[in-house]
Amino acid sequence: MGFDDPGPGTTLSVTETTWFWTGTTGMALGALVIFAVSKTRTQDEEAHKVVHVLVCMVAAASYLSMAFGQGGIALGERTFWYARYVDWSITTPLLLLGLCMT
Repeated sequence: MGFDDPGPGTTLSVTETTWFWTGTTGMALGALVIFAVSKTRTQDEEAHKVVHVLVCMVAAASYLSMAFGQGGIALGERTFWYARYVDWSITTPLLLLGLCMT
């Protein structure tokens, strides 16, 4: 499978590819900004930073997999991107954990 070949029966449009790469870049940069800006003074603040960086990194990995054409399955003429649901099943509990820690 090549760079823009998501597998048999699945094709990525230029618009999809652009948005997936934009999502990857935005989430990865967001993780780096959170990591760089958050000054930790206590273990609790360090835990907050780790949780929020993990949320962005998991989302970046999800978008990266979709940008490479992975994490989706062709269903007729449409593509079902299950990588989004895997992402949400990981990041939603992390976001709730972050809320509970405040």
